[in-house]
Amino acid sequence: MSPAEYKVRRAVVDDLPQLIVLWRAERLPWEELERQLTDFQVVTDSTGKVHGTLAIRITANQGLIHSEAFLDSAEADVLRDLLWKRVQTLATNHALYRLWTCITAPFWTHSGFRKPNAELAAKIPTSFGHGNQMDLLVLELRPEPEIKPVDLEREFELFREAEKERTEAALRQARTLRTVALIIAAAVFIVVFAGGLWMVGKSLFSGTR
Repeated sequence: MSPAEYKVRRAVVDDLPQLIVLWRAERLPWEELERQLTDFQVVTDSTGKVHGTLAIRITANQGLIHSEAFLDSAEADVLRDLLWKRVQTLATNHALYRLWTCITAPFWTHSGFRKPNAELAAKIPTSFGHGNQMDLLVLELRPEPEIKPVDLEREFELFREAEKERTEAALRQARTLRTVALIIAAAVFIVVFAGGLWMVGKSLFSGTR
């Protein structure tokens, strides 16, 4: 079959019987992989027959390609190429920094995977099950943002300045409110006082008549 006749998609429950056959043929831990079904991608023909599969486990912006299996080893590299394109799309969609694989087939080294240096090996997620061992191949996809160390003293100083500014703003607001209250109180006093004088004056004027 030509590559155009195949379809690559995520595995579904209906694929399990065929996948188990492939996993067992490759002596993979099929019972464990069955629980990871949603990690698997499959290559099928127009009838839905699964010709190849592999999994990509994604953890913390990194991906692990593992557990590949093919119905016919003669078409393995053709199917790997189709699956690799699918993995690249997933890696882009999930903004992965790098991909790892424990698969030793030459296809993966030809695709750019290489042995990691000690610095990269230290970044292997523990969920990949390999710790810091340098037995995986890695492909860096994009630069990982540099995490700058936090200057606690500087952060505390900025926090203190911000708190000081908030306190001063609160005091200014309180002084403004007090001034407004005094003005209102004075205005009320003047109105009441003026009203009182007017009433007294009116009474005196009425008494003289």
